[in-house]
Amino acid sequence: MSKAKQQQQQEEENRFSPLQYLKDGDILFCIFEDYEEREEADQADKSIYFYPELIGDDAAMNKEIKSLFGGGIISISGLTKDYFTLEPIQFLTLEKKTLAFKTVDKYNLVLCAGNEFPPSTILHHLNYIYNSLCFYVKGFQFIIKEKKRIEAELNEIMEILTINLNQNVMSAFNPIPYTPLPNRHQRIFIQATQLIDSIITPDHLGGAIFFRNTVLYSNLDLNSTKLLFDRVETIKRKNSMSPNHLPENSHQTVFIKPSEYINLLNKHPNNAFQVPQPHQQPQQQQQQQSKHPFGSDDKESDLISVELLILYFTELTIALFTESHYSKQQTIHLEFNKVLLNHKPKITQLEKDLELAFDIRTLSASNSSPPQIAFHTNIQPSQNFHFLSYDSLTNMSMSSGITTANDMTFINTCTGLHDTFIENPEITQMFLRNNNGELFCKKQFGREVYYQPKVLFSNIKFNESPELLVQSHLKDYNINIL
Repeated sequence: MSKAKQQQQQEEENRFSPLQYLKDGDILFCIFEDYEEREEADQADKSIYFYPELIGDDAAMNKEIKSLFGGGIISISGLTKDYFTLEPIQFLTLEKKTLAFKTVDKYNLVLCAGNEFPPSTILHHLNYIYNSLCFYVKGFQFIIKEKKRIEAELNEIMEILTINLNQNVMSAFNPIPYTPLPNRHQRIFIQATQLIDSIITPDHLGGAIFFRNTVLYSNLDLNSTKLLFDRVETIKRKNSMSPNHLPENSHQTVFIKPSEYINLLNKHPNNAFQVPQPHQQPQQQQQQQSKHPFGSDDKESDLISVELLILYFTELTIALFTESHYSKQQTIHLEFNKVLLNHKPKITQLEKDLELAFDIRTLSASNSSPPQIAFHTNIQPSQNFHFLSYDSLTNMSMSSGITTANDMTFINTCTGLHDTFIENPEITQMFLRNNNGELFCKKQFGREVYYQPKVLFSNIKFNESPELLVQSHLKDYNINIL
């Protein structure tokens, strides 16, 4: 076959691949229901969701492209297995793109992004999409009955994910951006804790306080905190947040895991809530008596509905979980009014204390303003070394900052090494070299630490006793090398 004919055949095949529509930096996400085994069956309706929507005037052609792509995805994700573990593959790396797969019952999810992202990062963000879907619409429970509402939620989730993946230099870790309180201002954290306790007693389950673009305090679990933070940031961005224009207070029903619900009940200052029991067959109840009272956290049907209330103030945003029987419109407005009536002075005082702690007039001297953690790292660069610390137990990350190309190279290197730790759980420590010198990496008890000296002549000393040097340099940040 001539080269011209081969090229023509390749172009013809590409017409039926949605990947051809993706530009650099674009991502693709889709959900397909399992296809029917009959060859004559029409599989066109098996495409549940597709992002971005295909660009083309021919609707029939777009439908065919989705159908063919879905068939290929289902074949790959369902039939191809890892050679060593015999488990279904989680991702597939192509020439320019990487596809991550997730199967939930009869639904197949795939996320496609560029090869500049490690596979574990793409897989992590695919799980983020599914966690969001469970949180806001209870997974696939109502996928057919409420398809339009679910599509709207997914569109917003994809908007958040696109920003997190493409603009967040820490996208591999995707940490929760906690508020870095300046020295001698730790009492603000106690104020925030007391404020949430007083608000939730006795009417609510739990809550979180967000200060500007950071998380000041939350007694919710990490997944809920991260999802709420991303949603709040999206709403504020769409409303062009300014001192004279705040988003309206909002509420909606969300769904949380039974384990989180029980934890909130156990931590509640006035534990007056009744623990609901899931609908189970007698045989199921007998099997689960010795287990969790709600069954497995992995089942969408076991997720518990709670009402989410979000209140916006000048500098603070407060999110609350309350029982779902408060979901009536009139009752919700009463709850909003009750919070404002009983707690507005404390909220105002906390805002004032935070503004003083991060006073813009002292910014140049103290450099204490909360950074844009969604897009940057969260401490000032060190003159002597690069470092990055990530704690999976708190989803917290610290880094020595990015001001130069070498700083960015270090962060990108850590991203790849984080991927190595995930793919090889038996590896706990690495000592590497790149163009900028030696790099020390260690993972233990859910914490990862990456360290690289900037001064080349000190590398001899670093090679002899790296752990002692890392320990001494990072003690100021309360980071221990165990």
